[in-house]
Amino acid sequence: MSLATPGVGSGAAAGGGSADVKGIVAGNSAFAIDLHRELACKEGNLFHSPFSVSTALSMTYAGARGNTAREMAEVLHLPADPHEAMGELVADLNARKLRKRWRDDPNAGKKPFELVIANALWGQQDYPFVEQFVELTQQRYGAGLIALDFRGDLETSRQKINGWVEEKTNDKIKEPIQEGDLTPDVRLVLTNAIYFKSAWDEPFEERCTREETFYLASGKKADVKMMHRTSYFESKDAGDFDIVKLPYQGNEASMVLMIPKKADGLAAIESRLTAKALDEWLGALKTDFIALGLPRFKYSSRFVLNEVLQVLGMTDAFVFPDADFKAMSPTGELYIGFVITQSFVDVNEDGTEAAAATVGFLSFGIVPATPRSVTADKPFLFLIRDEKTGSILFVGRVADPRG
Repeated sequence: MSLATPGVGSGAAAGGGSADVKGIVAGNSAFAIDLHRELACKEGNLFHSPFSVSTALSMTYAGARGNTAREMAEVLHLPADPHEAMGELVADLNARKLRKRWRDDPNAGKKPFELVIANALWGQQDYPFVEQFVELTQQRYGAGLIALDFRGDLETSRQKINGWVEEKTNDKIKEPIQEGDLTPDVRLVLTNAIYFKSAWDEPFEERCTREETFYLASGKKADVKMMHRTSYFESKDAGDFDIVKLPYQGNEASMVLMIPKKADGLAAIESRLTAKALDEWLGALKTDFIALGLPRFKYSSRFVLNEVLQVLGMTDAFVFPDADFKAMSPTGELYIGFVITQSFVDVNEDGTEAAAATVGFLSFGIVPATPRSVTADKPFLFLIRDEKTGSILFVGRVADPRG
């Protein structure tokens, strides 16, 4: 995200207060659904991290005042003072450890997933930034202010920011800031990088993967590598679609699949998706014995969110002189130049060392003679959630697993 002077962008009023992590999670979830609803108008595969966008914009909100702050708080569903709670949430996710599930559990105390949530501020050297804003973003978001020379050397500035993002995301996100994105009037770039990797709690066996047909919404067919696993899953038959939750290692995080029963049924699910509906669907999940088919998929998505955020109601922040970021800089010149999000996803059979810790899940009773079959062989929706807090880390739509 870049902040420019007439010819930059983003912020919210800082302040102290008691942490309200549940309020932050509820707000982030509502924003995640709002954001996906707007992005879902685009065709094809998509993947994004509403958590990353929320974090970057919350940092920006720390420098906003007046109507700019009010609009941002409404769009992001932020409580009155979100920064302490957001800091607690990020710290909790970064510090998560696996609980001991049986005596001598070799995985106890290990990280259940690789999750890197990193923030940074990149400011024009010698530009006046409010000290309280810099201190708050450092204290709550771990975002140090790094001086760059946007006016004198745009390309070096771009390469340094991109290099930081690539490092934090294990080289999965390449060149989020492309040539031409930065201009000499940029005064501040706010970056959030999020990287997630985890083994399935019970891995798919590669010998069970075989080539099968995936039915595209267009009516065409595609040959894909379909992974298979028969096990107990939390699930729900919602009539015209199935919901299946796949736990990651230690059940600390999960992938929630929403699989329509017709090839052209995904749009109907997306149109009904709200934060309230999602809570109701997840609350109705019950353990069932399922033969699950899930395609391998790997792709990336990049979005410029300026128009989407304005449609949602965040308008002043993008317009000079309406934007009010005086809690970020006393000049009164700053406005948001762009908000860019880029994400990468790779889903396959692979497990990690923790795969050996999955042997305890056959204690649900007598195995039914025939498992219920659920196969993601048509366009589907998925979420990656933190189980402890309910935070939605990523949202994706697989229209074609081939990418």
